[in-house]
Amino acid sequence: MSPDLGREVGLAISHSFFLDAPFVGTFYKAILKHQITVKDMESFNVDYYEPLNWILENDIPSKRRLTMSTSLSECEMIDLQMEEQLNAFQQGLLELVPETVISAFEEHKLELLINGIAEFDVVWAKLSVYLVYKESDPVIAWFWQCVRTWDNEKRARLLQFATGTSRIPSTGFQDLEAIDGPCMLAIHRAQVDIQALPKALANNVNCIDLPPYHRMRCSRRSS
Repeated sequence: MSPDLGREVGLAISHSFFLDAPFVGTFYKAILKHQITVKDMESFNVDYYEPLNWILENDIPSKRRLTMSTSLSECEMIDLQMEEQLNAFQQGLLELVPETVISAFEEHKLELLINGIAEFDVVWAKLSVYLVYKESDPVIAWFWQCVRTWDNEKRARLLQFATGTSRIPSTGFQDLEAIDGPCMLAIHRAQVDIQALPKALANNVNCIDLPPYHRMRCSRRSS
């Protein structure tokens, strides 16, 4: 990765031009020089996260000898590093946008700054799927009623919470991307106490775990 890509992103930010090129969430953290942990992997690749987390949580004698590397052949082993590429990107970005400006953002806000907020409409509900729930269930109606009262930024935050990105594909909600290809937003009935908060399911991409509330109260706050 050369500084040119960082310059392009910096130029877009400085001219308030949004890019249709969302990066993975950990890349925004890396730009901001925030610490990246194994936990960050859970949101976009649970198949890698679970074994790595198991290694960290268990006493394995050979753990200290494990490395992040890959074998190109029987004789060649290379480290999986991105420091050089990241430094080049940051160099180009900071040529056009001061570090004091960039560092003022959290990673999810930085994504919105670079990619903007898509226009949302009510078709989102019709292009979602329901697991255990039915579309006619009261809690589903309440959920979308709340979403309809929100502004675009808050809807973008919801999409970001569930899928990892705040952008809608140009072809629509039905083509939201997951690791293995297009995957529509799903709302799953959580088998938890009804006082629990909704959560994004790391092992079920593009899925919100929604408790079967007796009623829901909408909030117009964007925080």
